[in-house]
Amino acid sequence: MFDIDGEHPDYVARKAMWKKYRDLYTGGEQFRINAQDYLIRRQREPGDVYAERLSRVFYENYIGSIVDWYAATLFDREPVLTFEGPNEAGKKFFCALVEDADQKGTQLADFFRRQFIEGLIAGASYTLVDFPRVPVRFGTRGEEDAWGLHERTSSITPQTISLTGTWTIEAASNGWCCGQGR
Repeated sequence: MFDIDGEHPDYVARKAMWKKYRDLYTGGEQFRINAQDYLIRRQREPGDVYAERLSRVFYENYIGSIVDWYAATLFDREPVLTFEGPNEAGKKFFCALVEDADQKGTQLADFFRRQFIEGLIAGASYTLVDFPRVPVRFGTRGEEDAWGLHERTSSITPQTISLTGTWTIEAASNGWCCGQGR
């Protein structure tokens, strides 16, 4: 029987690391709230003294600045994408994807900038490109367009994939990978 509340062994092994890396990247209030995970209580330190140290904790967020600097440097200039060929519907599709990669108004360059930052923080970053399921089979692209269906890209974090044993990731020789939820 499948245990829906079970955690994948990879998730269990890495979740503390992901939490630490996320806290160190974010800094600020998030780090202060979780300070007890990083500020060790001294031997024979009274509880009230430790609580005072926790309340005054300060973290100079160098990691966030470094990660953001690398992302800003890499994505300093937006890529220029040109779509050539006689297929006007294809050009229209890709132009729409570049302008709204996730159906939330995020441009493709900004979407991949966030993916890059997530990869630096968590060690990996995945992008899911999903086409909605529909109850009918289309005969033409025009019928599909009439339904208003669009692809949707989503950011998938390693934490999400490793949370349960329901995902499989298979790497292909061309660098692509295929994930399947069961």
